[in-house]
Amino acid sequence: MADDRQEQVKRLFDAAVVLAPEQRKAFLSELDPSLRDEIESLLSSHHQSSFPEKTPAGADSLDEETVEKATAVRPPPQPPSRHP
Repeated sequence: MADDRQEQVKRLFDAAVVLAPEQRKAFLSELDPSLRDEIESLLSSHHQSSFPEKTPAGADSLDEETVEKATAVRPPPQPPSRHP
C-alpha cells in the first residue's frame, strides 16, 4: 500500500513539476489535501535545490564586469534590416 502511494506521489510530482505556475496551481487544487501537501512540499524542495541561494564555488573570484555581463538582461535579437 505504501508503495502504491509512493508511486502515486512520484507520478503526480512528475506531472506537476513541468507545468507553468497557473496550470500547476489548478492541477494541485484538484488533489486530495494530503497528497497536495506532499506534492507542494516536494515542489518547494525541488525549487530550492534548483536555485540555490549560496554563491557557487569560484564565484568569489569573478570580477564585477564578468558578473555584470553574465547577468545582464539582453533584448531579443532584431531581424536583419532589408535595405535595397
